[in-house]
Amino acid sequence: MGIKLAELLDEEQILDINSYDKNVIDKVRLLEELDETEKKSIFNIIDITISRKRLKDNLANVLQGI
Repeated sequence: MGIKLAELLDEEQILDINSYDKNVIDKVRLLEELDETEKKSIFNIIDITISRKRLKDNLANVLQGI
């Protein structure tokens, strides 16, 4: 898209976040140092992890409704 990852973050939000979130933001900023192939690999891992979490949560919700 031609923009840096850090530009996607609102600077006002950065000032109001807790230390855990600052750690995440620091890691996002460091992603800018990776080449495109490395970034795609990291994003794929993140996407897979989120998908697995959502599937697990959805299955848990279904089982609770039984």
